[in-house]
Amino acid sequence: MNEQILTVGQVLEYENLNIPLYQRNYEWKSSSHTNDNSDYTKNLLVDKLLDDIYKVYKENKIYRLGTIILHNNNESMDIVDGKQRIVTLTLLVKCIESEIGHNLISVCNSLLETKVYSNIEKANINSSINNIKRWIRFIKNKNRSADLEKIVVDTIKNKLQFLVITVNDLDEAFQVFDSRNTTGKPLNPIDILKAFHIGEIEKQNRSFQLHPNIDNISNNWNKHESEINDLFSKYLFPIMKWLNKENYEKFDINHIDYFKGITCDLRKNGYNYVRTLRNHFEIGVPYYSGTEFFDMINNYLKKLDEIRKKVSKFDKKLYNDILEKVLYNKNLSNDGLKYSCELFMCALLYYYDRFNMLEDYVMRKIFCWAFMLKIDLKQVNMSSINKYALGIRAESRYKYEIPMFDVIKKCVYADDINKYFDETVDFEGKRIDFESEGIEYDNIYEYILNEIIEKCKKIECGGNCESKR
Repeated sequence: MNEQILTVGQVLEYENLNIPLYQRNYEWKSSSHTNDNSDYTKNLLVDKLLDDIYKVYKENKIYRLGTIILHNNNESMDIVDGKQRIVTLTLLVKCIESEIGHNLISVCNSLLETKVYSNIEKANINSSINNIKRWIRFIKNKNRSADLEKIVVDTIKNKLQFLVITVNDLDEAFQVFDSRNTTGKPLNPIDILKAFHIGEIEKQNRSFQLHPNIDNISNNWNKHESEINDLFSKYLFPIMKWLNKENYEKFDINHIDYFKGITCDLRKNGYNYVRTLRNHFEIGVPYYSGTEFFDMINNYLKKLDEIRKKVSKFDKKLYNDILEKVLYNKNLSNDGLKYSCELFMCALLYYYDRFNMLEDYVMRKIFCWAFMLKIDLKQVNMSSINKYALGIRAESRYKYEIPMFDVIKKCVYADDINKYFDETVDFEGKRIDFESEGIEYDNIYEYILNEIIEKCKKIECGGNCESKR
C-alpha cells in the first residue's frame, strides 16, 4: 500500500485511470432548493464542491479534497473510492474548457472514454453538467474579473489535492475503504461480490478463453441493484445460515465468502466441480465463480418473481393485504410482521428451489408455520425468528416450532413435507387456545390469515409507517 499527496491535475492526468464496472452509478442528485441570489440550482455535494473551488480561487490557498483509493491491477488504475469527486471535477474542467475554447488539462483518455450504460447515470451526469454551466454563469456575473482559465490551471490543477492510496490487491482496497469510510456511503457487500466475480470473469477469459459480455452484466446489475441487495440480505443469506443450523444476522462484508463460489484458481489447480444439470442452481450447492454467479442471481430473481405470482394466484388477500402492505413497504423495518413475511418467503423460495413446484397446500402449510409465531408471540424480533426457523423451543413461549429448512432439505419428493408437517397439529400456544375457542382445524389457515390481516390494518401508512405490536 502506498500513500501520497497528489494535486487534482496529477490525478486526472494519471496514466490509465479507470472507472471499473463494479462501481455504483454517478448520482450526486439535485435538490429542489434554489439560491435566490443566483441563477443556478443548489446541487447537494456537487454544489458544495463548486463553492469550495471558488473559495480556494478567491483565497489562493491549498485545499485537500479528502482521500481517494486506487487499485493497481497492472493494466489500469481502478478508482475504488472517489468516483463521484473525480467525475465531477472532470465534468467541471471540460465545461470550462468548452467555455474558453481550448484544453487546459490533459485528462486521461481512459477516463474520458468511460462508457455510461445506465440511463439513471446519464441523467445524473447531464444534471451535473447543467448545474456546472449555471455555476460558471453565476461566477462570471458575480465577479466579472473572474479568470476561468486560472480557476482550472492554478486552482483545480495545482491548489486542490487528494491523499491518494494505491494498493495492488482488490480485497485490501475494499478493506482500506471500509476502515476509512466514516462519512460516506457504507461499503455494500454486494459491491465487493460484484467486483470479485467480474475479476473472476477476467481471469477466466485468460485461462479458459471465455468471453461473456461484462458490459451487459454490469448494466443489468445497476438496473436491479435494489432487488439484488434484498435477494442476498433477506433470502439467500438467511436460508444458508439456517441450513447450517446457525443464527442469521445482518449481511455485511464479513459474509461474502458464502457467495464467492469455486474460484478460477481452484479450477486451474484441478478442482473440477460439475453439477448434474446444466444451468441448475440450488441454494447451498457450489457453483463456479464469475459468470455463473451472475446467472445464479438472475435465476433467483426470476424465482422470487414466480413465487409472488403463485402466491397472488393462490390467495389474493394474502398477497394484497399482507405481503404488499408489509413486505414491499420500504418505510417499514425491524417489525415483527415484516420478519414473519420474510420468513414465509424464505421457506417458499427454498421449497420451490428444491422441487421447482409450489402447490396450494404447500403455501398454506408454510404460511401457517411462518405466521403462527406472530400469533403466538406479542413481539417478534430477529432472535425469535432465528430460534423458530431452527426449531429451538424458547422456554415454551411457543409450541409450533419446526426446523422448516432442515425439513425441506430432508424431503426427497415434493409431497414428503406431509411426513414432517401435519396440518392438523395442535396449535395451542401461549396466547391462543384454538380448542377452547372452538376453531376447527380445517379453518386454521383462514383464522391465522384473518388475524394477520387485522394486524396489518394497524399499520398506519402515510409519510411514515409504524407497526403497533
